[in-house]
Amino acid sequence: MDRLPESQRAIELPDFSPYGYRLERELGRNPTGGRVVYLAEPLPHAPANPAVVLKHFQFLKQSRWEGFRQIEREMAILQRLHHRGIPLYLGTFETADGFCLVQEYSHFN
Repeated sequence: MDRLPESQRAIELPDFSPYGYRLERELGRNPTGGRVVYLAEPLPHAPANPAVVLKHFQFLKQSRWEGFRQIEREMAILQRLHHRGIPLYLGTFETADGFCLVQEYSHFN
């Protein structure tokens, strides 16, 4: 059986519907940092519910709390920032293996 190159294999996305989101696609990942970034659609889908970015931070066995403190600082700063060049902070929620940071999705042409 031939195997597709990794770049051509379909990536199975986790089910985030219990948290109110349907994942569209993976935008990026940092495996050593335990972070995966997704483009997501809020549920239920409606034109008033635009796409968002979910940054999924997973607590890995080798994770250190210093990294989590840095993420906490980033979230605190994002909550206070309101600039058209920075995606708007929309919230956070816990998952079974970590938490997600929700931000506005901005795509520039």
